[in-house]
Amino acid sequence: MEARNLIVNPQPYSVADWNTAGRDSDIELRTTSSGDCIYTRNLTGASDLYVRTIVRDLLADDYIYAAYIATAQVPPAKTLRVIQGSPLLEIASCAFRDGMNLVRFTLETTNSVELRMNISPTKGAALNFQHIGLYTEESFTVMRRQEDPVRWFSGDVIERGGVPS
Repeated sequence: MEARNLIVNPQPYSVADWNTAGRDSDIELRTTSSGDCIYTRNLTGASDLYVRTIVRDLLADDYIYAAYIATAQVPPAKTLRVIQGSPLLEIASCAFRDGMNLVRFTLETTNSVELRMNISPTKGAALNFQHIGLYTEESFTVMRRQEDPVRWFSGDVIERGGVPS
């Protein structure tokens, strides 16, 4: 079986596939100067701020949404959140931690999901995220069980060293 990363722009070369929630004036969203991370910052202290990308027409299956996070401020309570498209409903989330964050979720029917990255409600709070992935549970298992486990991959890069459970 071939493992697949279902995120359109997992390496993030740009923020073109990510957008802000609420007023754009509340969130700074850009790539870092090195070009390998997405940088977000709460400009106003508003709560429930997040950036998101949408993945359409996923088949009914078990999935893992993963992202590596580095933070500059107090972390939000929940960082990665998965919102089912129809009906619009939060179906999974994880508590924040620096490093690799994983959220497991199941889709019962073919559906679209909104993958969110929450930002702390503290004015000036910022975080960088990279190594974004959306995998079926089967793909994720294939990555981890290789002799030299795959931590993350895009169409251009394979990073080895394993991933957390």
